[in-house]
Amino acid sequence: MTKHDVSENTSEKENMMWTEAMDNAFIQSMITQEINGYRIGGNFTTQAYKNMVEELSTTLEMNFTKAHLKNRLKTLKNRFSAWYDMF
Repeated sequence: MTKHDVSENTSEKENMMWTEAMDNAFIQSMITQEINGYRIGGNFTTQAYKNMVEELSTTLEMNFTKAHLKNRLKTLKNRFSAWYDMF
């Protein structure tokens, strides 16, 4: 097996560039899920992520996955914490 063959069989991480409009839609979707009771103990439920994936995919006409949303939420939390600590 050559190096080329190995790279064909491994999945590459898909990077998504988030825009401000995408962030705003995601935040609004999270707020909606919390209002609807899909955030329990500070964590979104599996159904909340399914709802958000469907809503964002329809609204923004892009393909989102649960992993995309979880990664973006982690990034948003880290950035918020840095700004919060600064002030």
